Amino acid sequence: MYGDTDPVFAYTVDNLVPGEALSGALSREAGENVGSYAILQGTITNANNANYDITFVSKDFTITKATLTVTAKDAAITYGEDAQISGILSSSYEVSGLQNGDAATVVTGSMGLAALSDAANYSTSNHLKADAADKYVFDVGSLNAGGNYEINFVNLVGTDKRALTVNRKTLVTDVDFETSKVYDGTTSVTVTGATLTNLESGATQSDDVTLNVVLAYNDANVA
Repeated sequence: MYGDTDPVFAYTVDNLVPGEALSGALSREAGENVGSYAILQGTITNANNANYDITFVSKDFTITKATLTVTAKDAAITYGEDAQISGILSSSYEVSGLQNGDAATVVTGSMGLAALSDAANYSTSNHLKADAADKYVFDVGSLNAGGNYEINFVNLVGTDKRALTVNRKTLVTDVDFETSKVYDGTTSVTVTGATLTNLESGATQSDDVTLNVVLAYNDANVA
């Protein structure tokens, strides 16, 4: 496997005089990447075994892919911050199992988020809706670690699904209301207008926000 130390290459011998052994060791073609490498005669030569005329038959030594574990990390944005999602998908994970001094940058591509392709997850102003985290669970997407690794993608740690949370955005409310009224025995206040600021571009008070305003005086009596 990629990153493992080479084994001692074994061999069989025909016509060896009983009780004797050949001197030397086999070697192989240079290379540490995944692939096949010819096993070479090494030092098992006629010069090192003067009583024998050695005919060497080669075989291949194969290096297979190592497993690289990529574990997604929870991430969060505030409603309207969709521009941050791309960066999160390409970086919000941890890598373990690297071999041969490789760096985490061997991993390219980005995680996937299936929810991005579902129009039902978007508001009328085309922003990913604030919702429960388990709706926006990460998947392996296009992550790739090159020819020396197979990726083991982990997005469930214990019972926690690693996901993107879209938090609600705080809005500022500007409300106009009566500062005085004729005594009617109640503490109710008439709201004459309410506006919102800090809305996302493209959003309106009618299509993305439901505003419920309840105001009242502290006392119903004339003062």
